[in-house]
Amino acid sequence: MLPNSLNPIGESTPFSIGPYSNGGPATGHDLEYHIESLRELDKLRRRSAELRDQGHEALIQLILGHDPCVFRLEELYIEQWEKDNSKSWKDLFNEDLELEKDNMKRSLNIKSIPYDLSKRYFENKYKDIFSGGCLVDYVTALRVFNKFANYEKRNVESSFVDFIRQRLTIMNEIFNIEIIKNEKYSIHVATELMRALLTEPSCALSPLFFRCWYWIVRELYIAVDPDWCVGGARPIPEQNNEVSAYTTARCVQATIDFVNCLDTAAKFFSEVARIVQQIEDLNESTIPDQWIEIDKRRLAKSGYVTLRQLSKNLCFEISLPNSIGAFDEAYFMNDLRESVIRAIGQAQTSVDKILEEITQFRDSERSYIENSRSSMASSTAHEIAYSFLKHSQESIGKMTRIAASSEISRFWSDLSDIIKHGANQVRLGLSPVKNYLSTVIDRQLSAGDPSSKRQLDAPDLAWAAAAYAMIAEKEITRQDDDKWLRHAATCLDNAFTGEGTIPRGHPFYTDESGSSYSSDTIGLYAFAELIRRVGYPLDLLKSRLEMLKYLEKTFVEKTEVNPPGWRSKYGSPKPHLERTAEAVEVLASINHMYDEGINEIIFEHFSVKRPGELKETTGLVLDQLFYPDYGFANLRNPELRQEPAAIVLQKMRRHITGGRDVPKSERLHSLVLHGPAGTGKTTFVEALALTCGVPLVEVTPSDIAKGGQDDIERQARVAFESLSLLTRVVILFDEFDPLLKRRDTSAERAASIFTFLTPGMLPKLKTLSERAKKRHVAYVLITNLIGTLDEAAIRDGRFDLKLGVYPPDPLSRYGRLAWAYGARFKSEHKSETNLQELMAGLENKLAEVVRMTPGKGMVALNRNGWFGRLRSKEPEPETPSDYLLSEDGKTITVPEAEDQLNGIRGQGAAAEKEFKQWSFLRAWDEFAKIDEKNPENTKSLDQVLGWPHSDQELKSVISKANYELKGKDYRRRIAFLGDELKIRWSETSDGLNVRLKQFLNGDFTISKARHFCSTHIFSADDLLIFKLLAQRALDCEILEDTGVVSSIIYIHILAKELFDNKNTLENYLRVYEDDDEKLVAQWDRLKILHQKIENEMINIWPRISEDYDAYKMSSSFIAQLVNDRKA
Repeated sequence: MLPNSLNPIGESTPFSIGPYSNGGPATGHDLEYHIESLRELDKLRRRSAELRDQGHEALIQLILGHDPCVFRLEELYIEQWEKDNSKSWKDLFNEDLELEKDNMKRSLNIKSIPYDLSKRYFENKYKDIFSGGCLVDYVTALRVFNKFANYEKRNVESSFVDFIRQRLTIMNEIFNIEIIKNEKYSIHVATELMRALLTEPSCALSPLFFRCWYWIVRELYIAVDPDWCVGGARPIPEQNNEVSAYTTARCVQATIDFVNCLDTAAKFFSEVARIVQQIEDLNESTIPDQWIEIDKRRLAKSGYVTLRQLSKNLCFEISLPNSIGAFDEAYFMNDLRESVIRAIGQAQTSVDKILEEITQFRDSERSYIENSRSSMASSTAHEIAYSFLKHSQESIGKMTRIAASSEISRFWSDLSDIIKHGANQVRLGLSPVKNYLSTVIDRQLSAGDPSSKRQLDAPDLAWAAAAYAMIAEKEITRQDDDKWLRHAATCLDNAFTGEGTIPRGHPFYTDESGSSYSSDTIGLYAFAELIRRVGYPLDLLKSRLEMLKYLEKTFVEKTEVNPPGWRSKYGSPKPHLERTAEAVEVLASINHMYDEGINEIIFEHFSVKRPGELKETTGLVLDQLFYPDYGFANLRNPELRQEPAAIVLQKMRRHITGGRDVPKSERLHSLVLHGPAGTGKTTFVEALALTCGVPLVEVTPSDIAKGGQDDIERQARVAFESLSLLTRVVILFDEFDPLLKRRDTSAERAASIFTFLTPGMLPKLKTLSERAKKRHVAYVLITNLIGTLDEAAIRDGRFDLKLGVYPPDPLSRYGRLAWAYGARFKSEHKSETNLQELMAGLENKLAEVVRMTPGKGMVALNRNGWFGRLRSKEPEPETPSDYLLSEDGKTITVPEAEDQLNGIRGQGAAAEKEFKQWSFLRAWDEFAKIDEKNPENTKSLDQVLGWPHSDQELKSVISKANYELKGKDYRRRIAFLGDELKIRWSETSDGLNVRLKQFLNGDFTISKARHFCSTHIFSADDLLIFKLLAQRALDCEILEDTGVVSSIIYIHILAKELFDNKNTLENYLRVYEDDDEKLVAQWDRLKILHQKIENEMINIWPRISEDYDAYKMSSSFIAQLVNDRKA
């Protein structure tokens, strides 16, 4: 039972949080309540990252200052200096000593020392330097540095990473089981060595790794007094001291690191198996070469992103190419397999060697261990630990046999299965540990009750709960455990001190020389890991603003002598190696905790689909999608060509999941997906989030408008500020067109709640873009009407790319069908004597299906039995699967197209490109279709897939689209002028006189004047306007310039002629509706008249403005006015 004093999460809590400190968290879901708290948390997050990065860089100097080779080189330098200068180094005064030390540092090049010499120096000095438990400090620093150099891709010298690898290799060669056993805190040494070796794939599964693992497992399974239970660990087994939660947790960390490496290796080989299978699928003869070429590019990009990400945490040394192009068929079929076989061989040698060594070690142990209860417990623990190593030997042996015999198609999946089984066995081995930890947690939670006479040991509770959470992370009962562990987190949160630490507890080890405690720094790590792993709500965490207090207090700034770092609480004021390494790891954990906690607070206010939900609904990852645009990839014309969506989405995936090593050419974090409805744009975004394993945050106008019109600007500001604080998510802006609508200067468009929001959205999108680059966030805007969006809102700096998504082109449809059904058809008919003839018949059927499905949307084509592999054994009736795989006579019920091309949608360059691309697709489908009148004229499959066959054909398509664009524009203008302008100027002559008088008297505002004078002169009402303007000019006493009057009258005459010609154009539209060339010719004649009017307007404006106090209209304004009218 849990103490009554502990408030369960979800019930009323007396926490004081941010702006709603009275009575607990805010009610409702207004993001404004959280924004101040979010800003404070983000400030702490940025500070934790800054300190983490400084500490990581400082570790280089601190590690070199504790390296045995460096000590030995300094000794040799001093000996030579004393010999050359004939005096003692100790006789130097302070200033001279510092000068000579600087000279010594400059002359020592530790990175250029040969390996054999480094090994000899290390072996010569490490016992002197690492006495008294200092080996743990050194190895911890190596591990932490290497971990963040690998996983975070910190910008560090590659030579120092090589230096770390060399030190781990040296220790692997010189540290045997006896050396580990004789270290002061041998279990701590074993755990840190094991974890450090796992950060370097060339050292994982090495002899030293297996020595450490043996020593850890043996300790966890040894039964010790007083209760003679297993599962706990002692820091110094040889002294038979008490078990501690701290030491046990370190053993759990090392074991879970190993499990994670095995899980990653299993996933790595599973991914390779999938890629190899896809490569083999592409060898099917019915798939066209053009489609194979592009799909191999997709596969190479996907493999590169996936395998490089997984390779950061592998337990095998596997060589991966640095370029995407090198991830080709030869690499997967040959080079990678050879690399893995070598790694398996090295692991086999290591485990064989260590089993022999441990057998000898155990024989020597028996000679001095007495025949006692303790000896029997030790023997049992040895047998269990030895069995784990034996199981590893058997598993590696299976992999060796598979490498020698399996076909390539089975090789990778078999490796994955073996390693997955091994990971499960190691995880199961922690069951006794889990039981021990649960006992500690229950005991400490009971002690936390005010009625208890026992005192809470906060470090014990933190380490036990954090370690338990690590073990239970992937278990089915996790949900039940979480509630219990959250109570532990609440108890620790209540006990958090004003210094920014959890209270010091009992020592984990005591002897006659004194007591040893876990550091305050590492206690913070346990607390932060617990909070993060159980998903404790950050806005309910009282200590969330105090987490950096202690780390700030013990941080030592950089000086001329020392690098920055962290000191011990009670020791020297100089930076301490282990405290600095611990601080870097704690800060990384706290930073991660802030990331996830901030995300969860923001998620409460938006619609969020987590990976589990996406898997249940769509269930598609990027490599399973049907991509519709392979036919656009190799077009030579830039107006039509675009990068395939498959490649674009992989670039975004790399941004979300990658570290800091992504080159600029591959950086893509924002995207506008536009095109007709029903083409799978939303599916693309959902698959991206699921593939990356991150939440999908959906943002709609309702999230901005929830406070009503009066509050909309504030809601937009708060919403976008919150979105810019997210980390590793995909944001989907859906149905966002009203917020980014093209601005209408005429003020004639009907106002909506979002009318005045577009200008304010521009800086918000820019800020979101800048933050998304740093926080591994991708955001995508989906629209069916890109031509109606404000061009400034979707330009570079706010969105990286605009990508058109249309119904699948003929090449994409044929390639996908051949991939889906070619191999199955061939397999089902492989025993037929006329197989070649049957395959030719299948190709004809595939072509027929392609000709039947132009312009069809993805919703229809992605159904079972259509353009994907069957999810059932039997073909679906009336689908391509039934038609292609069954006997002749089957039919297909073709669905209706979801959207049709009916002309340009909106205006602007993006809308025009969309129209041209869609027109190209329509022309391609038209070229591919069956000629009903003359079937013999139907184009062959090769002709269809290879279209367009020349630049001239492509130019013809573009020219036709351009003519259609202009024709559409003319029709749009005439319809606009024929209807809307008449409504706009449907005032009486008296009303027009009043407006003109206001204008001439200077009472008309500049904005109204601009609108008034930029009206197109095409309608009869426009003639009336200019007639009245001329009359008012003649009547006005101030206006005596006859040149101005004559110009106005001349404009009136030209407008009349233009109006008459407009009627001629309308006649052309009726007679030559489909003849765009004649329409263009007539329009060009009208443009000449229109230009004359423009010229007269340019001449008349300066004189009017001079006489009528319109001087504010500068020449630049007039030029802009004319340009607006031309547009």
